[in-house]
Amino acid sequence: MDAHVSSVMESVAAAFSLKHEDAERLAKAPVPGLITALPFIAGCPLAERISASHLATYLLALKLDIFHTCEGNNRDIYTRLERISHYPGGNARAVKKGMSLLALCMLCNYNNDREKDSAVGACNPLNEGLFDFEQEKTALIDTINSIDNPAIDAAMTVEDGLRGWWSM
Repeated sequence: MDAHVSSVMESVAAAFSLKHEDAERLAKAPVPGLITALPFIAGCPLAERISASHLATYLLALKLDIFHTCEGNNRDIYTRLERISHYPGGNARAVKKGMSLLALCMLCNYNNDREKDSAVGACNPLNEGLFDFEQEKTALIDTINSIDNPAIDAAMTVEDGLRGWWSM
């Protein structure tokens, strides 16, 4: 892992007072790894600031109900990711590939959670018929595969996304 990415992850983990084992899981998990690395990979002028901000938002989203799936954040597959989709001055194609990988992971997480969400009455856009899983998955994979970026591929693969392991 790049020294800049490691530094941001360590700083944000310390700011959130993560336990050692949680900080280690954070450093090894593909989703937070890509979220942290993408501003650097995209060449954003303020990559460190953007990286820390997006990682902090990801960690908050794991803890706070206000970030959970709801009616207002399912207009399209990228809407729920809006808070971490800002990369001023960054390469648009790199950002598109990275955000599409995150969207794929989120979509597969929805699919993995369909039964559980249905049993407890939790909002799941697949259960509500808002997205066609196979159609969205195919479109995302096509987008991801159409953009060559070895640095993103090293941070998170299509196979990582298909597992749907959103949490660290």
